Amino acid sequence: MEKNKIKCSKKVPKICSKTCSEKNEKKLDLVVAASYGGRWDIINAVNKLETNKKFISEADITSELSTANFEDPDLCIRTGKEQRISNFLLWQLAYTELYFPDLLWPDFNLSLIHI
Repeated sequence: MEKNKIKCSKKVPKICSKTCSEKNEKKLDLVVAASYGGRWDIINAVNKLETNKKFISEADITSELSTANFEDPDLCIRTGKEQRISNFLLWQLAYTELYFPDLLWPDFNLSLIHI
């Protein structure tokens, strides 16, 4: 597996690992992170860094995260009644809009989002 690549299981539909592009060059990356933990990701990133560095930057840590090949999300949708991120993409969600609809995943659809 390539460095900093999230492996997509064969059980996950192909669309989950596909990057979709439109003519106006808007891009959507759909990432399904099963068995993922934000704390684990940050600890692994820090442990990969050179220990003799005097200064560790935000960019250093970001480059070693398992999601380094993706931009930070603009929007995170958490369905259900929970209004928390629950150890999910802790580093990457720092400037992300969080949306907590009072619906379960099967009932959620894109008609609920007005762009």
